[in-house]
Amino acid sequence: MTAYIRRGSKVSRARADIESLAAQGMDRQRIADAVGLSYETVCMFAKTNGIAIARKKPGPPEKPERNAAMESMYRQGMTLEIIGEKYNVTRERVRQILKRAGVERNSGGRAARASLRRDAAERARVAARALRGVSA
Repeated sequence: MTAYIRRGSKVSRARADIESLAAQGMDRQRIADAVGLSYETVCMFAKTNGIAIARKKPGPPEKPERNAAMESMYRQGMTLEIIGEKYNVTRERVRQILKRAGVERNSGGRAARASLRRDAAERARVAARALRGVSA
C-alpha cells in the first residue's frame, strides 16, 4: 500500500482523495477504507502533507440531569455500584461521570457513609456522657 503513495502521479491522486474526503468530515479510518490504504499510512500521509483530518465523532451527549442526580446520590453515601444499577451503567462509568463533574473519590459513597457513622457514634458518646453527668 505504501508503494501506492510513493509513485509520482499516484501521490497527487492519493493526496487529492485524502484531502477531499477529509474536507467532507470523514475520520481517518473511513478515509483509509475509501482510498484503499491502511489507517497508519493515511495518518502518516496526512501528517507529512499537512492535511487536517477530523477525529472520530464524540460519543453521545452528556445528560446533565442524570449526572447531577448521580452526584447528589454519591454525596449522600450511595456507592458507585448502587448508582450504576439505578441508571443501568457500570460503576466504572459512574466513576468517570463523577470525575468529570469534579467530585473527589472520598467525598461520597462509602467515605460519606463512614463519616456519617463516625458522627453518629460521636453524638451517641456525647449523649451517653451527658446522661451520666460527665463533662466532655
